[in-house]
Amino acid sequence: GGSVVVLAEEEKADMEQALRAAVESKDGGLDLKGTVVIFRSGNPLLEHELHKVSVKTARAIIALSPDDMNDPDEADSRMVRQVLSLKGIEGMIAHVVVEMQDVDNRELVNMVAPEIA
Repeated sequence: GGSVVVLAEEEKADMEQALRAAVESKDGGLDLKGTVVIFRSGNPLLEHELHKVSVKTARAIIALSPDDMNDPDEADSRMVRQVLSLKGIEGMIAHVVVEMQDVDNRELVNMVAPEIA
């Protein structure tokens, strides 16, 4: 049960279609167990976009690394900027999980936001 909000730089309809395909898959399908999934299109680097999805009251945040970048360092630098955006949300209490492409860059997140990492 519960709710999950997805904020991504993809069209809302495309994300909904991908979820629908996973749920309706002939290989057993994805069982959401009553979880409601809400999709919002926007830039997760922008603080006002994060407010749009109520990040301040979220219990958990999963920041996924972009899969359309060939350079792991470039992708990880985007993740560091996303962590900085989250850090700017006053009163945020969520547990944050950040996906990095290069394990050597993990320390960057620890340096810029030790309270999140």
